[in-house]
Amino acid sequence: MINLLLQGGANPNAQRGGESALHIAVRSGCLDCVKALVEAGADVNAKTKDGKTPLHMAKFKGQHEVAAYLLSHGVVLPTPAPISMKLSNADVEKGRTYFTHVCHGCHNAEPQGETKTGPNLWGVVGRDKASMASMRYSDTLLGWEGVWTYEDLNTYLFGPMLTTPGVKMETPGVPDETERVNVIAYLRTLSDKPIPRP
Repeated sequence: MINLLLQGGANPNAQRGGESALHIAVRSGCLDCVKALVEAGADVNAKTKDGKTPLHMAKFKGQHEVAAYLLSHGVVLPTPAPISMKLSNADVEKGRTYFTHVCHGCHNAEPQGETKTGPNLWGVVGRDKASMASMRYSDTLLGWEGVWTYEDLNTYLFGPMLTTPGVKMETPGVPDETERVNVIAYLRTLSDKPIPRP
């Protein structure tokens, strides 16, 4: 049916309810539909009104073939500029305020604090990724090895669904660099022995 519609002049980037036709095809799990739309010019980097990309949706739903196809057809994963050297000028109090207003609803930041929707972030800088025993992590986060460095936090918080598609943290992140640096500087303080700044 999609091929017939496209042959009849349908717009492969048409939107309905804040989603593109490609998002709807991914949500339905139809690889052939995804291929038809992409071959007709659908934007593989399109975002829904809440920031979900087709790749994020495919990975989130475990649609490995769809994800692989999208990756091989023009998906761009943004990479924010490095921020480590900017941490020395960060405003920790502004980071704390931002965290309190935006992040605290889902994340605890107290020593021995319980998990909420997301993991407790006490000691997050330098901690192994996806390492809180009480949390159920996405395959994406489980596959990202190593500890949370300043730059890994920078990449993740820039836009979790954009930089690390498939994660469960379906939020727009902290796209503003100054705010992101301030938040990361605040996260650094959530420790008995904060890791030195670069």
